[in-house]
Amino acid sequence: RLPHLAVPGLLILGFCFTFFSTHWDPTIRCGFTLAEVGAAMLILGRPVWLAHSVLRWLGQISYGLYLWHYPIMLYFRIEGLPWHEVLIYGLALALIFASLSYYLVELRFHKPIQKRQSAMVSGA
Repeated sequence: RLPHLAVPGLLILGFCFTFFSTHWDPTIRCGFTLAEVGAAMLILGRPVWLAHSVLRWLGQISYGLYLWHYPIMLYFRIEGLPWHEVLIYGLALALIFASLSYYLVELRFHKPIQKRQSAMVSGA
């Protein structure tokens, strides 16, 4: 655990989220790498607040959020909703769909792995 890395990593990520855009050349050249470095620093710092139950739940459904957010928000943009409504409705629906995906689909694949791992630990 390297706690001194957590705050700088969070600041780097905040900078990247605030100032970088895929339409801006410096982002293409170094922005993604800088964001990855910030995320790595945050993870290596292992701040206590990362273990909060809401953040852990978001981590569990993050793959579903990754899959669902874009088509949902794209649909709302095509429908002509203002950006703030796209963000609110899109985020709400993406959270719902990602949760459903996690609990109805992904967990079916996690359980056999968990059973195998516990069997290996117990020596069975």
